[in-house]
Amino acid sequence: MINYYIEEVFNNLNMIEVYRGDFLSISYEKEDSLFIQYWVNSPTTIDEFKQEMLIYTSFYKKHKPRYTLWIQENMTIKLDLETQVWIEESVNIPCLEYGNKKCAFVVSKDVLAHIAVIDTFDKLNSCIVPKHFTTEEKAREWLFEEEQLYIDNEKKKITYEGVDDEGNVIVKIPVSNIKKTFKSLNSLLEEEKFQLINEYKFNLLTKREKEVLKNVALGQNHQEISDNLYISIHTVRTHIKNIRLKLEISDNKEFSKFLKVFSF
Repeated sequence: MINYYIEEVFNNLNMIEVYRGDFLSISYEKEDSLFIQYWVNSPTTIDEFKQEMLIYTSFYKKHKPRYTLWIQENMTIKLDLETQVWIEESVNIPCLEYGNKKCAFVVSKDVLAHIAVIDTFDKLNSCIVPKHFTTEEKAREWLFEEEQLYIDNEKKKITYEGVDDEGNVIVKIPVSNIKKTFKSLNSLLEEEKFQLINEYKFNLLTKREKEVLKNVALGQNHQEISDNLYISIHTVRTHIKNIRLKLEISDNKEFSKFLKVFSF
């Protein structure tokens, strides 16, 4: 097997083709901070698939794009449960840590193969939540839809406008009180940082543990939680103990922070 490692720039498309192998091709649209993966041929074995995914992850670490787009047109290999777990641990979690914000798939012609891809994320409660599209155009529309944040009750809109040549995020902020706006923006950035750091830990929680976490964050005591969820106080205490361990929570204030940052 011969793999080709490439750093060739196509100036008219602002695109760098970073890798081309017997199965996978990876391009990087630097201006949009987008990785595009296209299966030239479908791997025929799990080992071939894993090798390509490890190469993908290594380039993701190098370039750290915000978005990734998988063109699954030629993908036909079926993924077993062991491989799905491997993908989560060896690909999804690292890529989230390297800065992934959105992941989109253009579905394979082999419907069953693509269902296996969807199952990979759903069954494992993956740290990455992709969306699936029938065309690349629709996938790109979703990836680059205007990202908006709102400041305080004044609903000032912060519009994301891309990334400059040095990798800095460009935003447009209409303001009437610059000091207040910057304080609010700093708060939003802190929340985003908290979410990025803690998203993997949060996804370790079971559905019931998330329900208990929400009730604790709302200020309910053990008896109230027991009554609301129809579980014993002993079970409530056990859930809270497990939540503290998984989220590495040291004080009750952090329960509220998780409730504020994560929607559940």
